[in-house]
Amino acid sequence: MTVRHGELLSPPAWLMSYYRTGTLAPVTEPVGTITTVERYALLTAQALHTLAVEESGLRMLEPHELQAMMAFPASYRLTGNRHERVCQLGNAVTPPVMRMLMGRCLAALA
Repeated sequence: MTVRHGELLSPPAWLMSYYRTGTLAPVTEPVGTITTVERYALLTAQALHTLAVEESGLRMLEPHELQAMMAFPASYRLTGNRHERVCQLGNAVTPPVMRMLMGRCLAALA
């Protein structure tokens, strides 16, 4: 896992992405591409200075968390099991980007 200098000091949670190697990024930074395969985990630590294993947690992000990171409204419903919902999000275009693309397409037609 790659850790940048000072990264373990703050914030209290990081996103770990893994594509052959794991990298940590503070949860305050923008997330990278969300794919159809689960590639992000949330790493939390209760005691930041010790970062003891028993005081930390690592879990995969839930589909509703991926949905929020992509700016889908909470009311947007995905169907299927967990894997199918992650695949749907990985194949999706975020709503803000789609609005921008459609706005430009409509402007070109006008």
